[in-house]
Amino acid sequence: MPPMTRYLSSAKFWLLAVIITWITVVTVLISESPVGG
Repeated sequence: MPPMTRYLSSAKFWLLAVIITWITVVTVLISESPVGG
C-alpha cells in the first residue's frame, strides 16, 4: 500500500473517530443541560 493511501485511510479513520466523539459529547451536554430537550 502506498504511503499516501495509508495516510489518507488513517486520516479518514481519525476524522470519523473525532466526529463520533463530538456527537457523543454534544448529545450528553444537551441532555444534561437544563434547557436540553
